Parts: sequence; C-alpha cells; structure tokens
Amino acid sequence: MKKILVAFIALGALAWNLIGCGQNSPAVRTLPTPAAANRARGVETNPATVIAAYYSALNARDMETALNLLPDNVVFHTFRPNARGQIERVEYNGIEVVQNLVVGDRTVLSRHIDQLAVNGDTVEYTLTEWLNPRIVGMNTSQPFILHCTAQIRDGKILSITRHTSPF
Repeated sequence: MKKILVAFIALGALAWNLIGCGQNSPAVRTLPTPAAANRARGVETNPATVIAAYYSALNARDMETALNLLPDNVVFHTFRPNARGQIERVEYNGIEVVQNLVVGDRTVLSRHIDQLAVNGDTVEYTLTEWLNPRIVGMNTSQPFILHCTAQIRDGKILSITRHTSPF
C-alpha cells in the first residue's frame, strides 16, 4: 500500500509539472514587464521606432495606427508665438482631444523627422512639416520646423512637446 501511495504522489508531482504548475513552469515565473509583454506580442517598444511609426502613420493618413500609439491620458504641449509675438503654451489633454486635433488636421501635407536622440524613454527630434498652402496661405514660409521632445513608455507616446523655430 505504501508503494502505491508513493507512486501516486510521484505521478501527481509529474502531472503538476507537465500542466505548468511546477517550480520551473511559466506559471511560477515572474511576470514579464509591460515592455517585454509588448515585445512578445509584436508591439514595438523602442522609443525611436515608436516615434517613427507615429509620424509614418500620420503621413499615410492611417489615423487608427497613429492613435493606437497613444494612451488615453496622452498630453501634447505646443509652444508657439502668438499675435503679439510672445510665446504661448497650448496644451491638449487626453486621447479624445488629441484625436480631434490629429484627425481633423488637414493643414499638414507631410512630416519628416530627423536628428533623433534617444535617452531612455525620452526622444528629442526635429520635425519638419510641409503645410497646405491652400489652407495656410501662399505667403506662409515653408517648411515649418519644430523641435520636439516625446516621452515613450511600453510602446506608447505619453507626451509630445513641440517648440516652433524662431523665424
């Protein structure tokens, strides 16, 4: 009887390991970080690549892809000169506000990013935008240059801060 009980316990331990509940099984291992989970699902988490994918989607007018790279609590900051020549700060908070801003923008014909510098989750870059002269006027100087800083985490753009270049 004792041998049968030992065999039964050993068989139970083997089954326990086979179904994924043993010490070396994935069920007992530490859960992956969100970045590792995103990589496993094929979601890009490299900050420079995320920024490039965002602007590529905007250029292709693929708003679904662009908006999927933004979390619900995304923040866009823009520093630009006002009519009095002073620099003003405009802030857009939340995915719904940013969605209205991005989807409704027909002013920008195309965008190009360069001079990317990545420091952890922060990406600094220069954004060159070519604007639609039918909307902004034929006398508007082109292209429009912005210096940007973006915060990326787990494949999402948390914030973008844009500074217009002095002309």
